[in-house]
Amino acid sequence: MEHANHPTRNRIIMTYFRNPTRRLIPEPVFFPPTLQKVLGMGRHKEMLDRIFHQFPLDSPEYRNLTEQVYEDVCNRTCYEVLDSTCHFGNLVFYLCREGRWRDIYEYFKFKNRVCQAADLYRLAMVLSKEEKEGRLLADYLEKLEDIPQIEKEQMDRQLVMAVEDSLEKEEAEQVATSV
Repeated sequence: MEHANHPTRNRIIMTYFRNPTRRLIPEPVFFPPTLQKVLGMGRHKEMLDRIFHQFPLDSPEYRNLTEQVYEDVCNRTCYEVLDSTCHFGNLVFYLCREGRWRDIYEYFKFKNRVCQAADLYRLAMVLSKEEKEGRLLADYLEKLEDIPQIEKEQMDRQLVMAVEDSLEKEEAEQVATSV
């Protein structure tokens, strides 16, 4: 007797301990040609729901498929499809982890959601490896602890304006170096 590898173990568990939402063999909708058709119809939320029910959260299939859906959402810039769903937080975390938070930052700005934009920036800096910005953020968060809510909102607005200035400077530097 030998120990079963992870996929074999999952199949055995699914055979003897049936879960009505999981199929033993995944549906064709999880494979590339059909997956792209479904995502092309804008059914990202339904696809993420199906992925959640079909695969265990720690499986590589779950991670790969959810990342494909998140990438499609980003490529189409249709964040509103997942906004106000249980999948939106995971999308935001994925983008911050990958260092691609600026697109969704623009989405928050466009929707005039200043507090969420400030929170997004904080999360991005916590997850980033840039020490200087991380220290600035830590100082900022220490100041927030003893401040009333109205002043926090004003500080969030100031933070968003500072981020805007920083992003504009980065773009100007990139243009100057590319010329």
